[in-house]
Amino acid sequence: MHITILQDGSIQSSLANTMNTLVYNELSTFKNISWYTASKEDIKPCIGCFNCWIKTPGKCIMKDITASINKDFINSDLVIYVTPLVYGSYSPAIKRTLDHLVPILLPFFKKIKNEVHHKQRYPKRPKLIMLAYNEHITDNEKETFISLTKANALNLDIPYPEVYFCTNENESTQAVNHIKNQLIQNLKEVK
Repeated sequence: MHITILQDGSIQSSLANTMNTLVYNELSTFKNISWYTASKEDIKPCIGCFNCWIKTPGKCIMKDITASINKDFINSDLVIYVTPLVYGSYSPAIKRTLDHLVPILLPFFKKIKNEVHHKQRYPKRPKLIMLAYNEHITDNEKETFISLTKANALNLDIPYPEVYFCTNENESTQAVNHIKNQLIQNLKEVK
């Protein structure tokens, strides 16, 4: 099982430190993990040039860490995003990594649930987990984040993304332990 974990390293708060430390401490014992800690400055914004479809199929022309992230994304069985919840959305750094997933799609269309989406370039789809944290999360922010995550997952043809909200160390510990236990169970089933 290959796991890719993307964390936002640009936010400095006690909850951010707790989340990133917990994820690392609890999940680093698993084999085959690709770790990324990104800040907005590490990732150039997508300019919407579509060269990743036309001139360099499957690859963004921007040279930053997203080329490695995309390679690991398409080869992963599980992708975990650890993001501050910012007004019901991902942090700017995590949003940029998601924007740069366009190269893993094809410039052709298909209908999914009566919506038009891009066809997938690669046959494999990872399971998707979003760990969103903020000390103050409203019900509207949760609803917006869940809708956004589902829409992005649908666009990537990933069914049933899991979303966890954490507002304190206890919730963070529970969420990360739940993910860890799922991974342990999945590994037992594979054997």
